[in-house]
Amino acid sequence: MTGARILVVEDEELIPVLVRAALAQSTDPVLRAARVTAVGGLAQARAVLADGGVDMVLLEVNLPDGSGLALATELQRAGGGRSPTVVALTGAAAGQRRARRRLRSGAGQTLQLSRAV
Repeated sequence: MTGARILVVEDEELIPVLVRAALAQSTDPVLRAARVTAVGGLAQARAVLADGGVDMVLLEVNLPDGSGLALATELQRAGGGRSPTVVALTGAAAGQRRARRRLRSGAGQTLQLSRAV
């Protein structure tokens, strides 16, 4: 069975590990068979996306080389209905509010991550 191709754009190395672990435990065979590509920034993400075939992008809002929300907007505008599903990730309350405002326009969904202190 062919799995979904998921691009994780995140500068924290643990997030892609957790995504892979969660998918491996899924009861959905498509998710269990998902192919995860992880990159740490926007430039790398754009290169992967240019090759095509990405079904979903898990996208950190605040990246070292720019705003993940800008990439989400680019994907929405360029996709013509064929763009991948985008889920914006943020650990910051201010980032979550900004993400919700931007993503209400149809660029994707937002998920706030909490960090243990």
